[in-house]
Amino acid sequence: MAHRNPTLYHAASSYYSMVARYALMLSGIEYQSHLLDIHKKREQLKDWYVVINPAMTVPALQVGDQVLGSSTEIVQYAIGSRPEQWFESAASFEQQAHITDLVHLHESFEVERLSFNAFMQKLPPLRLLFPRLLRKICKQLSEQIEQGAPDLDALKAKLALNQSRLEYFTGAPLGVRQSEQLNLAQALVNAFGEAPAGQWLCGDKPSHADVVLAVFLARLKMVGLLDQVQVPRAWVDYLEQKTQTSAFRDADIWVKLQPLRLLSHR
Repeated sequence: MAHRNPTLYHAASSYYSMVARYALMLSGIEYQSHLLDIHKKREQLKDWYVVINPAMTVPALQVGDQVLGSSTEIVQYAIGSRPEQWFESAASFEQQAHITDLVHLHESFEVERLSFNAFMQKLPPLRLLFPRLLRKICKQLSEQIEQGAPDLDALKAKLALNQSRLEYFTGAPLGVRQSEQLNLAQALVNAFGEAPAGQWLCGDKPSHADVVLAVFLARLKMVGLLDQVQVPRAWVDYLEQKTQTSAFRDADIWVKLQPLRLLSHR
């Protein structure tokens, strides 16, 4: 039987899709790309995709009969598939624990809040448009639930999540919301220290922590917050060096907002 590459379901502008793509590129893993329109067509809510990833999120990586439904699982798959290329293969217990702590800290940070607060500050119409989009998503999910669509539990969980998002973005004043997110972002950056120990965070090979840090720094640059978060010069240089690599470019990690691609949903 011919070998078939994994299929990555993702969106070009999706932060966590960038995390997944970067890890796969760093490992040199070839995959079939299936781009989803998660904004206008909201393909992540379609019945066919719910079967693949009941969480209705991107990214998801289908490897044979197995589906990895989060960027964290996909990074772990990339590391496990090519361990010799990653720092974890030779990390001490203490180093591994430190990497794990950094990854968990990143996972606890809600990047969407920081990003969309920044967009709303720069583009005031989004203060109305984004909540409107969330209301449409909630309405669509409610209709699917009422119609008895498959996997009702997953749909109800997704509805509750989007209702929570709507409550956040229509709740406290924008300035108050973003001030809190900037403090959390500063704490996240500070956790990585003042500078890498080599080409990468811990030396000459990338780690899971490098993947999330590089994409997070890219997001800060894209929304114009590198200075507000007070990212150390060494990490700004680290990001600049990564942007020059083929893995970073091929992973399509955005360091600038790309309105035309957002409008085309590709």
